[in-house]
Amino acid sequence: MSEDYIWQKPYNQAVLESDAARQQQLIWQAEDAIQSRLNDSTELGIDEAVAIERTSNALSAMGTERTASQNKILAASSSD
Repeated sequence: MSEDYIWQKPYNQAVLESDAARQQQLIWQAEDAIQSRLNDSTELGIDEAVAIERTSNALSAMGTERTASQNKILAASSSD
């Protein structure tokens, strides 16, 4: 995975993380890094803006997917 922008490192780490709790922390770190970049006074180029949009969508999906998986596990364990 390419890391052309500093905020991509925590995202790449989150994608590769298999531990659910650690992955959630990395998702939050990636979201914070993106927010910091958006608050930065340096202008975004079109390539970075597109990369941020795609990464933000992926982070959102990762968080939703992880929550759905955890809910299924909890439901299965409570029915035992």
